[in-house]
Amino acid sequence: MSPILVRSFRGGGLEGRRVGHIAVASPSGEIVYSLGDPDYETFFRSAAKPIQVFPLIEAGGMEHFGFEVRHLAMMVASHSGQPIHVEIVREILARIGLGEEDLLCGPHAPMHEGARDDLVGKGIPFGRIHNNCSGKHAGMLALARLKGWPIEDYIEADHPVQRAVTLALEEVTGTPCPMAIPAVDGCGIPTFRGALSALATSFARIATDSFDGRRADAASRVRMAMMSHPLLIAGDGRLDTLLMEEGGDVLFSKVGAKGVIGIGLPGRRLGIAIKLEDGFLDEIEVAARHALRLLGIDPWGGAGPTTQPVTNWVGRRVGRLESSFELDFTGAVESPAGAPAGRPVRRVSSRHPHVPGELTAG
Repeated sequence: MSPILVRSFRGGGLEGRRVGHIAVASPSGEIVYSLGDPDYETFFRSAAKPIQVFPLIEAGGMEHFGFEVRHLAMMVASHSGQPIHVEIVREILARIGLGEEDLLCGPHAPMHEGARDDLVGKGIPFGRIHNNCSGKHAGMLALARLKGWPIEDYIEADHPVQRAVTLALEEVTGTPCPMAIPAVDGCGIPTFRGALSALATSFARIATDSFDGRRADAASRVRMAMMSHPLLIAGDGRLDTLLMEEGGDVLFSKVGAKGVIGIGLPGRRLGIAIKLEDGFLDEIEVAARHALRLLGIDPWGGAGPTTQPVTNWVGRRVGRLESSFELDFTGAVESPAGAPAGRPVRRVSSRHPHVPGELTAG
């Protein structure tokens, strides 16, 4: 049975459980900590966005179009459709000589309630520019313009843009992405399935620039764009933005639909990937915070389980979400002398979180 990552309580009673898996990896692909099955397979969805922009950076697109850090952040974003988000996506499109009509991501309402209400009040229809993936699509259009490729079908699996993106995903994650049977993401581009450990390894590699040449530069630029512009990566009150704002300069994160998140820890040289099996993304926040606390990243303070209040529509607190899981240390490189490689040698709990340099067998 899969381990429980999150429990929900209403009043004093247990109401529900979310099961899932966690992988914590080094840049070499070694699983250092885990819970459940670190090789659990899932679609990476938008957690792959930091990698999907690599081809544009490596081809010189940042310099060619004069893109700035904020533009790169928007290409990695799953944004909320706030005015600042829409403005920057329009800047990207203007610099490549295209318009909103060239985006093939489809329209949807802004995720940000205020932005949505403002459009409704003004009678402005929701457009493609408000799609949370419009920045990524603008970046893909930039790659097509840079290379002289057609823009009309850039979302199709056999288009040169998607072939370049797929190759980058394969190389960074170490996961084959068969073009013969791609799935389609909510915004229309191909999305691929892989092991959670591969996603964790990818974030560890981006965290540490564990590449050569242009790819190392791409990783560094993406990481710095995310960490310096957390509001652009998601939006007010959303998980990626909150984690990066609260964590300061110690982490970067990117969620994906259906309960996926990837987190990079540059100072620890680690990557984290978490998956809730039922795909309920709303409750992954407490699991992510708890995993970070176990790894010694704890700007929130406190001890014991990680909790998050649940409120009703009138703002009354009616329950809580709680994570109290432990992580198994499985790293062969850091194993104490005499411990079999790859075998759990210590369980890391909220009572005894891992502190660098203090790991002991037990």
